[in-house]
Amino acid sequence: MRSTSTLLALFALVACAHGTDKLSFIEPDSFLNLFDMPEFMMPPVTVGGGPHQGGGSVCADENLKYCTYHFNEKLNVTNADWRNPKGLWLVFEAYFKKGLDKGVIPLCSAYTWFYGCLGTQYKDCMNRNSIIRRGYTYSNATLYTQLFAQLAFMCDAGSIETTQSWDCIEKERISVNYQHTRDACLAAFNKGTNSGHNTSQICNYGQTLVQCLSAPFIACKKNSVVWWDCELSRASFNIDGYCPQISCDYNVHISSNGGNSTSLHEMVLNSHASKHLEIMDRAAKSAAKR
Repeated sequence: MRSTSTLLALFALVACAHGTDKLSFIEPDSFLNLFDMPEFMMPPVTVGGGPHQGGGSVCADENLKYCTYHFNEKLNVTNADWRNPKGLWLVFEAYFKKGLDKGVIPLCSAYTWFYGCLGTQYKDCMNRNSIIRRGYTYSNATLYTQLFAQLAFMCDAGSIETTQSWDCIEKERISVNYQHTRDACLAAFNKGTNSGHNTSQICNYGQTLVQCLSAPFIACKKNSVVWWDCELSRASFNIDGYCPQISCDYNVHISSNGGNSTSLHEMVLNSHASKHLEIMDRAAKSAAKR
């Protein structure tokens, strides 16, 4: 039986590594839904500068090394620069397998510290162009960026659902219904985008895909959980501002799922306001039990 390693649809895109011309799962049974994506589907990159640069400040290498070193330390791993981000993926997965209090909360605590350590340089250090300039390959930079983009959502704007709906999300993620739906969603995406390498429709089919993947979470009877899972997938298509038109409708299925009374705006604001106290408090309690 699969554990919490199958809970979260942390959806990361990497360049074509196996010569395929279709979107495919690297490891379908992994906690992280990692995909191989053909290069013709990938967002463009401007290494020398351009519209997808970060916020405008400079990423100081020494500061990044310092923050990365202590992030690794908080995760109890040896110092590494993660030029092969699949190693980072495995570290994240090991934490997810520990469950909410002993895994996800400490991981979010480490991420929150890392974000604060980089401060105003976070966007400039963590955007894909900056990562490529530091010597990463195209595909590794994409994967690295996506891993952090989705961890950021899970630990920040989506933190209320992460902490309050974990059990239901886990239950649905390991269900046969979800697995069948996932495969059907992927097949539909590939059928549309591989018709003559239809690059003009990547974002349109991406919109359908993220909604399709999140639909099974209606079972949690909270439209906010459907939204949460959709946002994780959306982050993969929104790398460096690519496919900005993809959106996740918070009110989807609201009439049939028991209906949350809290608005999306209120929930995100509450997540932002409470994340530091909640994450740090739960991390401290978890550490005290070890």
